[in-house]
Amino acid sequence: MAKHIPRDAKIVSLGEEIEETAAPVAVEEEDDPKFITVHLSRAIQTGKGETDVIKMRKPCGQDSVAVVDSPVNFDPISDPPKISHNMPAMVKMIARLSGLSTVSIGLMDTSDLMNIAWTLTPHFLPRPGVA
Repeated sequence: MAKHIPRDAKIVSLGEEIEETAAPVAVEEEDDPKFITVHLSRAIQTGKGETDVIKMRKPCGQDSVAVVDSPVNFDPISDPPKISHNMPAMVKMIARLSGLSTVSIGLMDTSDLMNIAWTLTPHFLPRPGVA
């Protein structure tokens, strides 16, 4: 089945040079600890226009139930322990926490997507020493 290009996708010429940008910075807002704000290196299209900032609420148990699959795979038995991302579940989780569509999240620069994934990762890992 062929996938369709979303209407809000930006077309980029293959000959176009990509400028180097600084790594995106994830900053938790000090005035509201219930939210996580991530500044993107490149703006994305959303249903409300363009944005270069993603604001997400912190995940709760119901988010894990709703997304069904864990966005973070944790293998504590490995030496050293391994952490990886289930990206389809992570995209759904980011969309759920930010209120944006999965299409908008999919249009994100890969480095921005990975930055958000690693920013959310601690919320899906067990706390050490807690049984």
